[in-house]
Amino acid sequence: MLLCDNQSTAVVLMPELSPARKKLRLVKAYVSRKPIWCSWQVTYACNYRCVFCDYWKEEVNYSAEARAREASLDEIRSASDKLGEIGSMIVSIGGGEPLLRRDLSEIGAAIARQHFPVLTTNGSLVTEQRARELWEAGLWGVSVSLDSSKDADHDSNRGVPGSAERARYALQVFSATRQHSCQRVNLICVLTERNLGEMEPLLRLASAHDATLTVQPYSSLKRAAQRTTTAVPIGEDATAQLLRLKRRYSNFLSSRFFLTNLDIFHRQHGVSDCRAGQAFFNIDNFLNVQKCVEFRAEPIGNLRELSPKDLLHRLRAERNRNACKACWYNCRGEVEALYTRGGLLERLIG
Repeated sequence: MLLCDNQSTAVVLMPELSPARKKLRLVKAYVSRKPIWCSWQVTYACNYRCVFCDYWKEEVNYSAEARAREASLDEIRSASDKLGEIGSMIVSIGGGEPLLRRDLSEIGAAIARQHFPVLTTNGSLVTEQRARELWEAGLWGVSVSLDSSKDADHDSNRGVPGSAERARYALQVFSATRQHSCQRVNLICVLTERNLGEMEPLLRLASAHDATLTVQPYSSLKRAAQRTTTAVPIGEDATAQLLRLKRRYSNFLSSRFFLTNLDIFHRQHGVSDCRAGQAFFNIDNFLNVQKCVEFRAEPIGNLRELSPKDLLHRLRAERNRNACKACWYNCRGEVEALYTRGGLLERLIG
């Protein structure tokens, strides 16, 4: 099994912020139209073979030289502090499979000093000890990927037998080991027409573990470096079905704004006015920065060299020329919901 274990040495860190201070800085960043969400892919190594994603074919999965070039713990600490000079953000830790890094809890702790880290995992490497370590590191939330209540369907999606069972175990362990009521456990489901009817059983499963559920629309963008997407149709009544479930289940976390625009995304082959570069952006495993996760081939710079001022300047330039409408991912739609009156009100009142 591939495990990434980058070495670290002592670095000078910015002072750790209290949760209240981080929340205040997050609100300030929102009001001043600075980024509030960062997707950070700490490794592109992956132990699954998902049919809707090619990340497991990345060079780091078969090249020791490529793995050695992935950001070290010290570099991640420094980069996180650099982001902290812009403001506090929600930092989505992903990959690949992030738990393939032995130092993931240290990474979470480094990001938690200034920001709110949330983790997305396939659940395959979760143990009770690792779950406790991650919560103790300061994770704000964890999302476990599970696409169906039918084991065979999820296992087929993920290309590994037993992956559904491992995901349910991860859901149970993360729910049982969290230390504070504010630490959220979530199921995230890649949504297609095939599994639309699975949302209600998954909502019930999540509820049994005091967890929430979000949907992530399928996109072909993760299969190749494309600028247009092939979105799998989910049926004309899909949004109506999902909104009915939203009214019925309080743990259905996907917002009404997001679900409504899901219908627009499919009917109009995209949603315009993407805020990538303004409200959110991506950092890859080598600390290259892009306006979003699907523009890895077009970095605006590297956090090893970029100053916070230059980072903001280049991100704003990307936003000004951004004409992409090819996705409706959570990291786009749920953040953009906050920039609408209805979407912001929904999040404020729950």
